[in-house]
Amino acid sequence: MVKLPQIFKILGAKSAEGLSFQSILLELLAITGTMVYSVSHSFPFSAWGEALFLMVQTVTIGFLVQHFGGHTGRGLSFLLLYLGVLSLLLSSLTPPSVVTMLQASNMPSIIISRLIQAATNYRNGHTGQLSAITASLLFAGSLARIFTSIQETGDPLMALTFVVSSACNGIITGQLIYYWNVPVDKRKKE
Repeated sequence: MVKLPQIFKILGAKSAEGLSFQSILLELLAITGTMVYSVSHSFPFSAWGEALFLMVQTVTIGFLVQHFGGHTGRGLSFLLLYLGVLSLLLSSLTPPSVVTMLQASNMPSIIISRLIQAATNYRNGHTGQLSAITASLLFAGSLARIFTSIQETGDPLMALTFVVSSACNGIITGQLIYYWNVPVDKRKKE
C-alpha cells in the first residue's frame, strides 16, 4: 500500500502536477518485469507479492496522471493496453528468454525512470504532487528487499535490481527533502 499516499495526494489536489508519465511507464515496466519473472520462476508469493500491489497502484497513478491532464480517454486506453500486455506476458505464449530479458531490463528502466522524475523535479524547481510518504516508503522498502530477495530467492539479478532501485529512490527522496518548502506553484527562475 506504499503508493496510496501518492494516489490520495493526487485525488485531493485533483492534479498530477510534477509527475512524469514517462517515469511512471518505466517504473511500471520494472514492476511488471519483477512480477512476471517471479511468477515464471515459481518464487514464493512473499518474494514478489508486493510487486502485484505496486503494479495496481502504479497503473492507477498512470491513469490519474492522464485523467487530470485532460486525457481521460488516453488513460482508459492505457489501462486496457497494459492489461492485455500483462495477460500475454503471464501466459505460456511468452518465451522464457523474453521473461528473463524483461527482468534484466529492470535496472535500466528504474534508473531512467528515476532520472526522468529527478530531471522533472529539477526543471520545475519543486516536486509537485509527489508524496514524501510514498517516496520514503519506496526507498525504505527497496532497501529491505535487497536482503529479502537474497534470502527468499537467492537470485543475484533480483537482489541487484533492488540495490539499484534503492540508490535511485534515494535521489528522489533527497529531492523531496531539498525542495520541501518550495510551493507547488513556484516555477524555477531561469
